Formats: sequence, C-alpha cells, structure tokens
Amino acid sequence: MANDQIINELYRVIVDRIEKKPNNSYTVEIVSKGKGYVARKVGEESVEVIVASLAESRERFISE
Repeated sequence: MANDQIINELYRVIVDRIEKKPNNSYTVEIVSKGKGYVARKVGEESVEVIVASLAESRERFISE
C-alpha cells in the first residue's frame, strides 16, 4: 500500500468512527475532549514514533 493510501485509509477509519460513535472507541473518546486534547495526543504519539525510530528496535518502531 502506498503512503498516500495508508493516510487516506487512516483518515477514512477516523471519520467513520467519529460519525458512527461505536462504544468503547478510543478515537471517539479523544475527539470528544476537544481540539486541544486531540492536538496534545497527536503530539505525544508523534514524539513516541520519533524516539522509537531513533532508539528502539524495528518492531517497537512499527508498533508505534
């Protein structure tokens, strides 16, 4: 799958969860807390990916 396809699929899944609001959806939980919270979570996850790419195993990087 090409990089743009991965991003498009991720976007589709996020929008689908926001629209359908399934029970126990972590995505819905985060979005319901507002844009500031979403931005903070995206930032935290981004840092984790960067650290894993530099200092962790390939498996850990992939899991992030």
